[in-house]
Amino acid sequence: MDHAGAVAGPFLALIVLLTLFLGFNMNDPLLVLRRTFYLAIIPGILAVLTIIFFVKESGPAVKSARPFSLSLKQLDKNFVNYLLTMIVFTLGNSSDAFLLFRVEEAIHKSGAVVAIFNRIPVLQQLISRFADVGARDQVINILFLPLIWAFFHVIKVIFSTPLGALSDKIGRKTVIHIGWAIYAFVYVAFALLVFIPAAWQVPATLILFAVYALFYAFSEGAEKAFVADLVGPERRGTAFGLYNFSIGLSALPASVIFGALYHFVDRAFPGYGGTVAFGFGALLALISMGMLQFMVKEKSIDN
Repeated sequence: MDHAGAVAGPFLALIVLLTLFLGFNMNDPLLVLRRTFYLAIIPGILAVLTIIFFVKESGPAVKSARPFSLSLKQLDKNFVNYLLTMIVFTLGNSSDAFLLFRVEEAIHKSGAVVAIFNRIPVLQQLISRFADVGARDQVINILFLPLIWAFFHVIKVIFSTPLGALSDKIGRKTVIHIGWAIYAFVYVAFALLVFIPAAWQVPATLILFAVYALFYAFSEGAEKAFVADLVGPERRGTAFGLYNFSIGLSALPASVIFGALYHFVDRAFPGYGGTVAFGFGALLALISMGMLQFMVKEKSIDN
């Protein structure tokens, strides 16, 4: 359902963008984007109100007398090794916004999406009201990105449940390995996206986002299920807290490192910042696969 909402969200954003551009005759792309983000507050508020007024929960019948603690000493080394592996992987797993930025960079440089718009009379007429060619191209690229994001989540909706359930049959590590291998492949491909011919960039973008969605479908459920496998029932709350704490702690520096590589390498070697940054993410994914294989033991599926 989370992914289903993420499908609807970009389509709503696209409707808002078109309404502001065409219905309200707004010509400033930056202002239109800001207004769209302001309106995005509304579903966020509705979600909070829904939780407050309509979602009920009941506490455990008997409260545990065990004191709360985040000490790793209470957890075995195998689980701690899994946390370390997740930290290394997350350090290379920057915000997905960088993927959209890379797509925008590639299509802006090549004019691939603009060329498609110009070949379709209805679409060409849609953006003909923008006299400035630069603004017209910018609007086209802005409208393309929500479509890509919605398509990405459609694939996640379709495959998340069946591929997540696959870990119950063939093991958590195997499924996580497949997901991380897909991640490494996609990051290498995004590293090279700007260098492929313009005619192939839009199809390549669609294929890459479809494949990237499979990374989530394989890994998201299996990574969390592995946490439950590695600790006893009495420690699962603490284990999941530490798992999410580790990922959250690593996510911020991951994007900072990625952005710094993107920026400073691009300044020193123009056009190669994204290649190095995405290559770095792929490298950490491969290192994490090695750590998972040799440092973390998996219980038998029969158990």
